[in-house]
Amino acid sequence: MGRPCAVRRRSRARQSITPSKAWSPNTWKTRYLLNLKGLPYHMQWVEYPDIASLHKSFGLPPTYTRTIIAYTLLMIYDPRTKRVIADSIKIAAYLDDEYIETPAVFPKELRAFRAIFNQAFMGAIGRLTLSR
Repeated sequence: MGRPCAVRRRSRARQSITPSKAWSPNTWKTRYLLNLKGLPYHMQWVEYPDIASLHKSFGLPPTYTRTIIAYTLLMIYDPRTKRVIADSIKIAAYLDDEYIETPAVFPKELRAFRAIFNQAFMGAIGRLTLSR
């Protein structure tokens, strides 16, 4: 069985030969999730300016459509199913559905509640940041 690949970004300002720090906390969510589920994986670091072209190379749509930054990481490639999934929430749901023998992060019974909460929370955060 192949190993899922969690793709993460790093800042171009940090030109280290061996990347060791992610500047986005969102990329750590999936790494934690893969560890929790006990799924083997490897990381591929991506420079910030290369994120959009990487998305497009996999045929992925923009992560966000109404913001300045349309393409973000993280994303995973699952060699078992040959699928690429972007967005930490979608990745969590995908891994729960595909790897049912591992601990569930978002039980199906709670997914609708989580989606409504996330939409309301992000809407409130958006209003706060735009009002400044």
